[in-house]
Amino acid sequence: TLSNYLAFAGIEPWQLYGSAALTLLSFYPETAAVRVLIDGVPASVSAESVLSDGVLHRDDLASLIGGSAKFYYANDGGGLTQIEAPMSQAASCSALSILREMIASGDPEVEGAHSVFPTGIEPEDILGISLDGRVATVNLSAGFYAHCQNLSQDEEHLLIYAMVNALCQLKQIGAVGFRVEGEQLESLSGEICMLSPLLPDPGLESVSETP
Repeated sequence: TLSNYLAFAGIEPWQLYGSAALTLLSFYPETAAVRVLIDGVPASVSAESVLSDGVLHRDDLASLIGGSAKFYYANDGGGLTQIEAPMSQAASCSALSILREMIASGDPEVEGAHSVFPTGIEPEDILGISLDGRVATVNLSAGFYAHCQNLSQDEEHLLIYAMVNALCQLKQIGAVGFRVEGEQLESLSGEICMLSPLLPDPGLESVSETP
């Protein structure tokens, strides 16, 4: 009966098992694991989680616990709209994953908000991000740079600070610098000097409900 209900609701069995196990393990910290039985028979192994003889440990589920990150989009008021988006825990702590997902997400389902990235830019155009102290350096592709050459001053400003503000939400990052194919970047489209790392600009931000 439970299997039929889960199928109807679009919920995978491992999601139910994991939710129950994490809840119990949180309320009873002295408990080492939870065994899941179905009609007295240990639940079987699934592709998404480690389930041996129906037993679930917290470590088995750690990588499946969801997280979130703040993405930034241009708004009609000339600033940035902050939207909290769901991500895996690992991705929400990764500077590279945050920027690539911001690009991949496109326009959000929020009225008046739209992507800061010019058409043609792909997630893979963020080649990598390195960290030196609390300064993150974003390495952009030549294609990324080429797609930004016709940006207005305001568009360039919002694009740059959408990336800077998104990365500086991570506690290990305090400022952001940029390179193109590993080379020093003077400016993205000729208006803003990018020879030095940039600090976040929270004055540009407004917060929207998660769509």
